[in-house]
Amino acid sequence: MSRYPNSSLFIYNRWGNQVYQSKNYQNEWDGHGLSEGTYYYILKLRAADGGERSYKGWIELMR
Repeated sequence: MSRYPNSSLFIYNRWGNQVYQSKNYQNEWDGHGLSEGTYYYILKLRAADGGERSYKGWIELMR
């Protein structure tokens, strides 16, 4: 993520509750402390030119 400094990651559970947030995400989220299941994310990448792109999707957390 060093190409996208000050990028943000938000993770939500299936009920829409935020379970993780990072305002300067460095690829460190591993789902620690969360149960198996489906989680939803919003990743906001800030480009060097000051622009921002948002990506949304889901992940399946399995242990």
